[in-house]
Amino acid sequence: MRNERIFAAWKQIEPGAAADERMLAAILERNRSVHDGKAKVNAMSKTKITLLTAAACLVLLVAATVIVGNSLNWFRTEYDAAAGAPGAVVPGGTLPDGVDPVMASVAVFPADRSLSDVASATLKQITEAEAHGTVELGDHLPTSIPDPYQFSHASLYETTMKDGTKYYLLRVHYSTGDRSNLDMDKHAPDFFIQLLNYRPNTKKTIYTIDTIPAELSGKGFLHVACGDFHVGFDYGELTQDEIMQVLNSIS
Repeated sequence: MRNERIFAAWKQIEPGAAADERMLAAILERNRSVHDGKAKVNAMSKTKITLLTAAACLVLLVAATVIVGNSLNWFRTEYDAAAGAPGAVVPGGTLPDGVDPVMASVAVFPADRSLSDVASATLKQITEAEAHGTVELGDHLPTSIPDPYQFSHASLYETTMKDGTKYYLLRVHYSTGDRSNLDMDKHAPDFFIQLLNYRPNTKKTIYTIDTIPAELSGKGFLHVACGDFHVGFDYGELTQDEIMQVLNSIS
């Protein structure tokens, strides 16, 4: 594959700038090395070069598939949708003209809006202090967390529509153990709370504090309406009393 074609293919999937530079530099360096030693390469070396080139192409193909597939919801499960996970379900698996697939994968908005209405969408990791001070949603985070759970990590999804309306999804994960020793790549949070300033697009029941069932076994994820915002609650292995402790501390 020519250097120009490699660069063009890479730009189409738009990875992060740092990853872009590292992987492109590695590919170009490999090509330069092959060119400089071309006269000395034997049949076995040529086979290795072919395999390396094929591997580089495969990396590009997999990266493109993951990004586009995530944007078009090829990998989205019913649990993701029920949990109100970002990323709109696109009829027919296609994106509207002019919509960036990476932006589409993190856009959050209610059922009566569409990707065509989205002007911009971002996702960022935030600290505990930032989570509690993020727009109006941070003020609604639970103030009572069962022992020995504590803040683990948080993220904020922000979507701006073309008419200026902003939609937010604030997600905070809580875990057990010493947070300073948590390995985020291996450690699965025990439960998480997400706050939305819009009604989630779900076919599941949206409860109020007063209508939450007395027995929650098997439900796994709750949607709760709290005035002008909504709560999504993946309560993991919390007991009924612990679930109500968290929900009753959300104001």
